[in-house]
Amino acid sequence: MYKWILYIMIILCAVIWSCDKESPMEYRILEQSSSAIQKLPDGTQWSIAVLDSQRLEYAGLIKEKFGVQSIDNKGTLFEIGSITKLLTSTLLAEMVIVGKLKLDDRVFASSSVTYRDLAQHTSGLERSILDYKVQLGVEEINDFEFDEAFLSSMELILGSVEKGNYAYSNLGYQLLGRVLAEREGKSYETLLKEYIFSKVGMNHTYLKRFNTFEEELAMGQDREGYSITTVDSEYLYAAAGILSTTVDMMKFIQYYLKNGEVMKLMSQEVLYSTDTEGISLGWHIMKTDATSDDIYWWHNGGTLGYRSCIVVDILHQRVVFINTNTSVTHSHENLIDRVASDLILDLN
Repeated sequence: MYKWILYIMIILCAVIWSCDKESPMEYRILEQSSSAIQKLPDGTQWSIAVLDSQRLEYAGLIKEKFGVQSIDNKGTLFEIGSITKLLTSTLLAEMVIVGKLKLDDRVFASSSVTYRDLAQHTSGLERSILDYKVQLGVEEINDFEFDEAFLSSMELILGSVEKGNYAYSNLGYQLLGRVLAEREGKSYETLLKEYIFSKVGMNHTYLKRFNTFEEELAMGQDREGYSITTVDSEYLYAAAGILSTTVDMMKFIQYYLKNGEVMKLMSQEVLYSTDTEGISLGWHIMKTDATSDDIYWWHNGGTLGYRSCIVVDILHQRVVFINTNTSVTHSHENLIDRVASDLILDLN
């Protein structure tokens, strides 16, 4: 036991000494993260940002064979997984605000499912399109073309399901991105650039495509720590298909914290499932207790080679964001969420 404690202390000291004049906040970030990353494979990178009111700090860690080192990886690309849904729901909110559509507009005339239903995971759709492989006559995602045939199939499926309570659906968000693009006659990627990336200044955020951006990308790892290539599937685009940097994601959240029209709309659209848990447009909402004013907005993301998490305290303008190349299949993948939660609570 004492050897293990001593080992962690030595690693933490090595990380801290490798940082040039670290700030107290950066010290806390490293202190919270260093022991956690030890449980992950060699080659693991964590890219962390913490915003406390107007003060923003970045810290990066890499676990190597002989210990944990500090690394400047705030500009490195990672898959952000399902945090992509926050970009899709923000795109929806932006289009509502400029009058392109209403949240209660039906997605298809033949179904009662609305844009709000898709954004809040209450459409009745199952988690994946493969839950409908019998109806669609497909075995794998890549067997299906995500074009007009996708929309026609979704219209049929939505006509056969009952809207219900919250049920997380990747398929719902893929459909949301697709119908927004169809409505505007532009690609999902073009809409993101026009409504979000260009005005926020997100110059290093992309749809992931096979063998692209390799020089800027932290190589994903499987559960054993072996390198894994980026999956390219149009199905994932609006649900989990974005590559981004920690810098760009902090630009995103800082912009919308300062320009509150989108966040105001999202705050008005919270659907609580319990006294302490709810869902807005994309964001999960958590209260510390039923009567508390401490409300945290959060989402995480996970792919075969990456794991991410964002937690936001809107009232106090605090944010923690973590990008990693840890596989969602790793037994300790939940450490990313735990460290993010600990860091934001530590700011109180």
